[in-house]
Amino acid sequence: MLRQLSSTFHLHHLSFIIFFILPVSTFAVDEHYSACSHPFKCGDFHNISYPFWGNPLPSYCGLKEFQLVCQDGFPVLQSMSERFRVLLINHEKHILRLTRLDLYNNSCPSRYVNTTISYLFSYTPDFGNLTLFYGCSSVAPALVSNAFICRNNDSSTETGFYTIGSIPNVENNRTCNFSITVPVLQTAAKAIRDNVSSLTEVLNHGFEVQWIVDDTACTECVSSGGYCGYNTSYFQPICFCPDQPYTFRCPEGTYTTFFFLVKVHV
Repeated sequence: MLRQLSSTFHLHHLSFIIFFILPVSTFAVDEHYSACSHPFKCGDFHNISYPFWGNPLPSYCGLKEFQLVCQDGFPVLQSMSERFRVLLINHEKHILRLTRLDLYNNSCPSRYVNTTISYLFSYTPDFGNLTLFYGCSSVAPALVSNAFICRNNDSSTETGFYTIGSIPNVENNRTCNFSITVPVLQTAAKAIRDNVSSLTEVLNHGFEVQWIVDDTACTECVSSGGYCGYNTSYFQPICFCPDQPYTFRCPEGTYTTFFFLVKVHV
């Protein structure tokens, strides 16, 4: 009888020990580290991180020129005076595929301006130009078959024309009120030349750029368990670690978790 009671007591005693095993952090987690640990998400885009930032990522989690805004399920990037819909982000190769927001599903922009991008981006080798002409009284015979329709706000329509290449000829310059040059993929330019793609499809496919950011420091930071950020006071990358920010990487042992036991005697 006593042995049975003793066994029952030990079983209850052990169950209390297991129940009260609690994890405790050695310190409070740094707010910058915590904030930059949540990647930017938008539609089918996930795990977007440095150099990009945008809600919920604060500005110090990326570079100023790489702010993204989620719009209609796609990230939108502001570069110079233009806004671009982001179609693809390849962090490994630093590749972005973009299309002008004002030309997405629309070949007739409200402003007739050439496409400009920041000095932090360079066009990839698969790069070509498309020139669009508007308000033309006449065009060269070679462009007659390259016509498209623009619908104005007052429901009226006018005919525009396009050509492959960035330098319009002198005759079209004289007879058209406006012309803009838009970067496109060379493969898309070939498709429209071969009549297998429409102008809208080519514009929607966009163009590719490579962002020019040295990620050596960021790679070092991530490998040490930190999150990359940017120090706007010193204009240099910074590594956000669990305890505090560091210049390059998180020191070993900056964050450990241990367990303690609480014994309850009955």
